[in-house]
Amino acid sequence: MKDKLFCFVGKSGAGKDTIVNKLCDDYGYKKIISYTTRIPRNSAEDLKSHIFADVIDYTFAKRCGDIVAETVFDGNRYWTTKSQLDVSDIYILDLPGLETLHERYSDKDIVAIYITASDTVLKERMKKRGDTDEAIEKRIKNDEIMFKGAKEYPWNLVVHNNGDDSLDYICQKIHKFMKTLQEE
Repeated sequence: MKDKLFCFVGKSGAGKDTIVNKLCDDYGYKKIISYTTRIPRNSAEDLKSHIFADVIDYTFAKRCGDIVAETVFDGNRYWTTKSQLDVSDIYILDLPGLETLHERYSDKDIVAIYITASDTVLKERMKKRGDTDEAIEKRIKNDEIMFKGAKEYPWNLVVHNNGDDSLDYICQKIHKFMKTLQEE
């Protein structure tokens, strides 16, 4: 039996990081901290969510063949290596990254969890975390492209995160699902 890699996918502001961080804190899961070439935002949380690198680091990892999932947003690269995936339980990525991951990585069973929220909620959350109106519009336009086929994708679990349910309840529900799959 293969281990599982739980991939959390959702548009900007859906609450992926919040949910995953709570799952890791409460249940001991280990998440992947992906690499990026973008400049860090001015928050301590941002510094915990990525490994900030430069284009030279990306080019080296690409040439070595170690990159198994990657995407580009706003001219910045985001990627993850096989060695990171091998020792982790959870990965947050976008839909194109998930599709690439399926093509390049087979050491674990990939379980796709889609986190959704209404457009109004997405905008509110991005505003609350400090994104500018311009950045929010750019993310929304990017997400329209990146998530074009999301409704047809064969998700293992879809979680609606509009704020109707508590974070504790959502995480308990997801953990129960994850635990059931791990026991198979």
